[in-house]
Amino acid sequence: MTEDEEVFGKGQWVYCNQHLRPHLTGWCAVRAFNKVGLGVTTEEEAYKKCGFWGFKIFKDGGEK
Repeated sequence: MTEDEEVFGKGQWVYCNQHLRPHLTGWCAVRAFNKVGLGVTTEEEAYKKCGFWGFKIFKDGGEK
């Protein structure tokens, strides 16, 4: 089990400030203090919430 899974739960959506995008817990080894739990259940909701909160999102070709 990864640290973020221990903190946020397994299979939960988080915003990762190292990857500049939301993803599921367990996907990367970035420390949990570099992530924000989003409390949503789908990728679409995760991106919407990140946008609402003003988080930078990395897209191929640059940041959004």
